[in-house]
Amino acid sequence: MRISPALMASITDSLAPRVRRRVDALLTDPVLIGPEIGFGNATVRLADVEVATSEEHITCNCLLSPGCAHRAAVALSLDVTDDETPTAPEAPPIDPRNPAERLRRLAEEAARADARAITWEQSATADLAWEHLTEVLLRGAGRLGAAQRAGLAADLHRMRVHGLVVADRALTGFVRSLGQAPGPRVAAFSAALLNLHRLRGLTEGQDANELLGRPRQPYQDIGGLTLTPLFAEPVITASGFAGTQVTFQDQWKNTWSLARVRPGTARDIAARYEAGEAWGGISESPFTLSRHRLLVADATARLDGRLGGGKQVRAAMQAPWSAWKNVPEGFEVVSGGIEAGDRRGLLVAGRRLELLPAARVLRAGLATELFGAATGTFVTCLARGNQLLGLSASAEGLIRIPGSLGGLWWPGLDAVTRSWVGNLPALPDDPEPGDVTSWTVDSPQVTETTRRWCERVLDAGPGVLSSPLLAKDTAWLKAAGAPFASRLLTDLAEATTRGQRRFDGTWAQDSDALARAWLRLSEY
Repeated sequence: MRISPALMASITDSLAPRVRRRVDALLTDPVLIGPEIGFGNATVRLADVEVATSEEHITCNCLLSPGCAHRAAVALSLDVTDDETPTAPEAPPIDPRNPAERLRRLAEEAARADARAITWEQSATADLAWEHLTEVLLRGAGRLGAAQRAGLAADLHRMRVHGLVVADRALTGFVRSLGQAPGPRVAAFSAALLNLHRLRGLTEGQDANELLGRPRQPYQDIGGLTLTPLFAEPVITASGFAGTQVTFQDQWKNTWSLARVRPGTARDIAARYEAGEAWGGISESPFTLSRHRLLVADATARLDGRLGGGKQVRAAMQAPWSAWKNVPEGFEVVSGGIEAGDRRGLLVAGRRLELLPAARVLRAGLATELFGAATGTFVTCLARGNQLLGLSASAEGLIRIPGSLGGLWWPGLDAVTRSWVGNLPALPDDPEPGDVTSWTVDSPQVTETTRRWCERVLDAGPGVLSSPLLAKDTAWLKAAGAPFASRLLTDLAEATTRGQRRFDGTWAQDSDALARAWLRLSEY
């Protein structure tokens, strides 16, 4: 079960302070979610629904119900739903003979929109959410109580009511990540903070379309599909989500995508690529799905071609696949000998093919540099414009893609080792001992150092900046040739000293200065 932010806020907002303290105590240990959750003599019951949206969906038999700590603890332990009330209009029925044609027309209509300025309600929502997120930094995400989490749930509800779509998706990722590993939490928090910062900086009448975003379109019933993989790619979004996406083509040469994206960072992608997930009655990983044909009955999809789930969807995995034939419009098969390669991509048969940005983040450039040394090796590449989407190699060439990969390499997803390439006519330049970007050397990165400090501050609050490790890391960053990163880390520490005395003599820290300094470091 998931819960709407509106219901979460409703359950927790009216609690008395002593009850909120009880909620915090109950949340010290994870709450095991099931149809019935016991708390001593009290039992919380969950209705048999996918999303809890009304008070009757979460009930408790104790004397203090509905204003009890038990209901609130359960509500705060549920994942918040992505969507609250669909704001997109219901689309008309789809032509079953070629569903993508109708979807494209609907998508074109949805994309037509005049520039829109931010409204007073949207601006007020952004200001309030910014204030709450700065309080999170001051307190530490690992120490949030029921009151703070209820405030974030209320922010999510207001964002959905007033159309702050980008901020909503990022903040949803942050709320879901509470109690989990810090990596996804940092990415989602940074994305939410950055979007709110930009929204608050808009001038009167300035176009806010891109920063506000648009609501997801509803899924449509599109009937049966015969799907052949085209490629798989890593996904890293600006709103703090990461994962994989597999793109297929159907019998009409339309393209459809199946995404497995969750709150997280680039470090989470490898595990999600290999992890199975239930869809259409099968439970296969993106690794496997990207190498097999599929039959799908009663499929659903959004206007952008994103495949959905639903109880009626049924999928069956068919024979393995390993070659591109009759690719859809916009794609191209490039075949020929490798002429050169570097960390940006490959030169094949006179065509320069560049890696996708997410693939470069995941160090696929080390592979293309290695392949570039296998000059003359015949390869077949899938390209979209000048983008390298996938590669297969001739059995007679120097490049040997392992049989476990089905003869296909997806840049950024399939890790390449030196063993893939035989006796090279020329190797990439031998790395210097301190070259941290070589495929033969792996040592701490500058960005890893800045990320760790962002994680520490977000998780435990600015008090961690008093650690003697701070001076050590700022000095290391400067010595490593990253003086700007060193300066940003120093600025974050100095931001903790800004503020003013209240009338009663207590110190009020400048939370805005801290948030801006943290954001600058997270965006390095």
